Amino acid sequence: MERISRITATAGILTGLLASPGAFASSVTLYGVLDDSLLYLSNAGGHSNFLMSSGGRGSSKWGMVGSEDLGGGTQAIFKLESGFDTNSGKLGQNGALFGRYATVGLANDRYGSIQMGRSYELLPLYLNPQAASITFGGSLATHAGDVDNVYGTYQLNNVIRYESPKIFGTTFGAIFSPGGRPGTFAGGRAYEFGLKGDQGGLSYAAVYANINNPATTLWYASADPVAGKAFTNPLTNTVYSGYSSADNYQVAGGTLAYTFGNSMIATVLTSTRFGDVIKTASTPFAGTHFMRNAELSYTYQATPAFLIGVGADYTKGDEAHYWQGNLGASYLLSKRTYVYAVVVAAHATGTDSTGKPAGPDLLGQPGSSSPNEFATRIGLRHSF
Repeated sequence: MERISRITATAGILTGLLASPGAFASSVTLYGVLDDSLLYLSNAGGHSNFLMSSGGRGSSKWGMVGSEDLGGGTQAIFKLESGFDTNSGKLGQNGALFGRYATVGLANDRYGSIQMGRSYELLPLYLNPQAASITFGGSLATHAGDVDNVYGTYQLNNVIRYESPKIFGTTFGAIFSPGGRPGTFAGGRAYEFGLKGDQGGLSYAAVYANINNPATTLWYASADPVAGKAFTNPLTNTVYSGYSSADNYQVAGGTLAYTFGNSMIATVLTSTRFGDVIKTASTPFAGTHFMRNAELSYTYQATPAFLIGVGADYTKGDEAHYWQGNLGASYLLSKRTYVYAVVVAAHATGTDSTGKPAGPDLLGQPGSSSPNEFATRIGLRHSF
């Protein structure tokens, strides 16, 4: 009883501090999402599989955002966000406590905002609101293996991010991440530029990203690759794991969407460049390699509670081709809870990045040993 009383008292003190003007922040909001589903895969490494799967329509997460009014239209702001698996309780993002966001900054009504810390790239922040993976399909409907990171599989450390206020309906953004490596300014460096906006029923966005040493800067490798040496590959998705020893990773992409009545039609185009790939024991191809993606989708809000979407996606590698059809639907049970269903059919031909026959490799799932893959999931998502 005494221990419970102490915990209760401590929680009360913290709550009071967070809510008190001038203590840490003038306002703090705790939020989160729980997402779980049943998933069927027709071919998971050679066998069909039926399993529980967290984060079907987007990762389960919790976080805090806060602000303090500094006067003159300026605020101090922060955001902490942690991803986790609802079925195991394990942290996402390679075990980082606040692996999705850990940022602090300043925001001004007239001049925009600047934030520092760990953050998503501009690629998912600007391009994925109109992508099928966000509007109706979830992780199953990402571009092949999320090769362009439009779904936001990976985040960047040491980010300085600026975002302008809206100018004639358009917001401009930029990211710079210094590598922090002694003796080399370019080592581990990343920079990105982008814009997003809307005019009437038209929405648009464009992003360019340039990241050096992506194995350690972006993909959680323990060490940079060395030519001809053993390399612990941080990637398992065969769509592009053979290029993980690249010296430079670049993505250029754009999206265009038009909303009319209860319908929206959208397209997302990206080009991903793996520059100066080093040949190692786990990455067989040297040189520079490209993967280009085209997506088209249509969503229809049949009723205020019921949404349905359909889309097609094509990814072209050096010698591989990946086709995918996506179908999804969701039904609101309340403002914060909905059920959903997603069906995906995928096909691949050619040779993948590891030098083997290409097969569908859906994000977060074992690769298919067949050129064809069928997957479906039914899930529940609740926000608080």
